[in-house]
Amino acid sequence: MKSIYFVAILAMLLFSMNSDSCAQKISTLESLGNQVEKLWEVTIPIAPTPNVPSGLIYAVLKNGIAALSPDGQTIYCYDFNGQLKWQAPGTQSNSFYGSLQSSVDGEYLYLSYAINEDVFTSAVYNAEGQLLWTSDYDSPFSISPSGKYLIALYDALDQSMSLTVLDLATGKMLWKVDRVPPHFYWQAAAGQNDKIIYYNGGKLKLFQLEDGKLLWEKSVEFESRADLSNVHISNMGNVISFNCFLTIDNYNRLRSDPKSIMYIFDEDSELLWHRVKTITPQKSNGGRVEGISHGGEYIAISDGARFSFYDIKTQKELWMIIENGLNLIAKFTKNILAFYPRISPASTKLITLKENGNIDNNHTLAEFIDFRYEQQANLLFKTDGLSNAMPIVVKKTNGQFVLEKFSVKLETIR
Repeated sequence: MKSIYFVAILAMLLFSMNSDSCAQKISTLESLGNQVEKLWEVTIPIAPTPNVPSGLIYAVLKNGIAALSPDGQTIYCYDFNGQLKWQAPGTQSNSFYGSLQSSVDGEYLYLSYAINEDVFTSAVYNAEGQLLWTSDYDSPFSISPSGKYLIALYDALDQSMSLTVLDLATGKMLWKVDRVPPHFYWQAAAGQNDKIIYYNGGKLKLFQLEDGKLLWEKSVEFESRADLSNVHISNMGNVISFNCFLTIDNYNRLRSDPKSIMYIFDEDSELLWHRVKTITPQKSNGGRVEGISHGGEYIAISDGARFSFYDIKTQKELWMIIENGLNLIAKFTKNILAFYPRISPASTKLITLKENGNIDNNHTLAEFIDFRYEQQANLLFKTDGLSNAMPIVVKKTNGQFVLEKFSVKLETIR
């Protein structure tokens, strides 16, 4: 396994950055007045972590913020008043990768780090810092959107780890899926409804996370190269997409008709949309699916500098921007269709869904906002006539971090 490529894949899994120079500027979230309520502010006296876009590896627990020290060897947990609650051992000193994740309810903290290029340690703590279990695997894991399970991240480089699902609280392996030779590359994505879409060797399969029961299977056209396909599922788990670039033929030669193919299914396996686009060098890559909105109404597709939202039901383009440097979408939430944290200069682009169903894309906040934890947690949305999203603003001040959590009434942003 080649370290430089592996680290690049891990970086893409953790962070997605983008820039915007066309939208209206809003100086801070506070400048939106009564549309924003600050919930808490926590100061963390930890120096910035090298090579991390936000400068801090952290997770939000039910009773505080857990942060990994810059050397990765210690986890510090601070309560919402900024007081140190507990600390626990973190990664090994020679680890080149470390990650923290929390469950939706904030009851569990998951630490993953590399022992070497082929072995990753997984460790789970409760909210009080007690180590519940630890084990070594060929891949790091991610917490499922419901917060009940750990799912192995795909390992495309040394082709060793199968899709494996663990119980988060105990570490017990619940089930796994072996790949079909010679197609060892696979991808998977889970929804809040505890269903997971799995792709391997031209087959899409929908499983139940609880027991691995196969719900349905579909055949799709596919490219054998690992980096030319992807799968997505909406947060609600009701819409699924598979996207693939066909660039070589059966003889491993460049195709005379390279193309991009997209399939979109609902959770009952009904085909909602099948799109084929020609790849034209220097003009169009045919389109790459970047994600699906929370409820499965919209899909985002990038094509070079062109970035678009489509209505899945009507298959019509609703909104488009052309801008060099667009990369992956950061996150989707209930009322935020997409957002792009930009590190330097610090800013965040928001594309929101208004109460009347229209798309609003005129908001760029001049600060780094981290929505990493907001895409999945029901507890982070209030139902009081309005659905509120709760972003976290990450600020660096004199070598320390100030994390501020806000409730934003998105429908009233104009």
